[in-house]
Amino acid sequence: MSYTSVRRWLLCYGYYLLIKPQPKRNGDWVFINDFSIQLGQEKCLLTLGASLAQLRKTGFNLSHQHVAVLDIVVTSQANNQLVKERLDMVSNRVGIPAQIVSDHGSDIKKGNELFCQQHPTVVYTYDISHKIGCLLKALLESDCLWQCLLKDINVTLQQVQQTELSFLRPILPRKKSRYLNISLIINWVTNILSYKDNHDFSLIESGYMIHPESIYQMINSISDKNSVNSLIKMIKKKFATKEDVVTELSLILQQGIEEKQIMIVDLSVKRFHDKFGLFEQYREFIGDLSSMIKLIEKIQKIVKHQGLSIETMEKIDKEINFQELTGHRTTTIYYQIINYLKEELSKFGNTTKAYLASSDIEESLFGKYKYKLAERMGGIYESILMLAVLCSDYNLEDIKAASEMYNMQDVNNFIRPMIGKSIQSKRRMAFNDTS
Repeated sequence: MSYTSVRRWLLCYGYYLLIKPQPKRNGDWVFINDFSIQLGQEKCLLTLGASLAQLRKTGFNLSHQHVAVLDIVVTSQANNQLVKERLDMVSNRVGIPAQIVSDHGSDIKKGNELFCQQHPTVVYTYDISHKIGCLLKALLESDCLWQCLLKDINVTLQQVQQTELSFLRPILPRKKSRYLNISLIINWVTNILSYKDNHDFSLIESGYMIHPESIYQMINSISDKNSVNSLIKMIKKKFATKEDVVTELSLILQQGIEEKQIMIVDLSVKRFHDKFGLFEQYREFIGDLSSMIKLIEKIQKIVKHQGLSIETMEKIDKEINFQELTGHRTTTIYYQIINYLKEELSKFGNTTKAYLASSDIEESLFGKYKYKLAERMGGIYESILMLAVLCSDYNLEDIKAASEMYNMQDVNNFIRPMIGKSIQSKRRMAFNDTS
């Protein structure tokens, strides 16, 4: 059984799942849609579907098996008309949804709004994760302390990543969705400050040196040239222990020297402070940001698990201790999030029912696909059908039906009109032409 055979079986299974008839449930579907960009020009518009009634029973914290892949289209021309057309197509097949959840990217937003204008009963909800990312960006982009911190982190990373201090280096979030991942930066600075407070630098280069100031003081007090030359040589000399420093000094000066009489530098401490000591100035700032992130995470957890409803708003109000709202950043972001939630909730009118407010499941699905299944040359090809497989429960009847009904010719007929020549085929043609 070869890799190619298994891959073909899975692609046929994914194709079967994609075109498999779904129950037509007007007013029950929640559509989750977004574009994902691979290397090259192609973009994939993915539409997922979940049952609103089921979400209200089992909770709103979706896994891949809780959603169905309703539509996949690959295009190099992403625009709002395409989004509207694909929503119309999916709706004709499975029914008019109650809700669409997505971010506010220009193309996806306009397309969703056009669909909702045609179907006034459908509510378009702005995903909470992307909204909070935008709020954080607006709050921190103009914050001088934040910008200085980012600059210091970048400089520090360049200075230590190829040294023995590499194990302490910062891990920066990717450029895309940076403000959705600022906790990586906050946690790193917090860890660096905690490492400093523990006063255990044994993992860094060990050894000791005598401070140059102590050497210069001794030189000024003696006249013997040999002793002076020996003392000068000690300025850059490293010693395994403090006792070795004292012993050598005693031999040079021909008199007993006590450790308290001289300044001895712990090289591991010095090395750490030289590269990471500047982050002490951000201790209070990082404390404020940590409080802000904890508050955001608490609100997100409530909304993502319970959905968006009047009950959710009451729970947030009950569980947030207003003593936690320390600092203007935390207070500002709290009221901005509350206003956003109230605005999104108001779109549903006077109802006590809960609705989905997160498209994290689609981001998670794209992430899993890119990590495990993306083509080596970076385009979007047949393997995009694996998205449907990742949401499958691997039902044996479906697998049997897929293997009997479809083959790779059907898969190719589906995907090739969308993408044209692949990056690999263009590469082969280019290299063959020049050989």
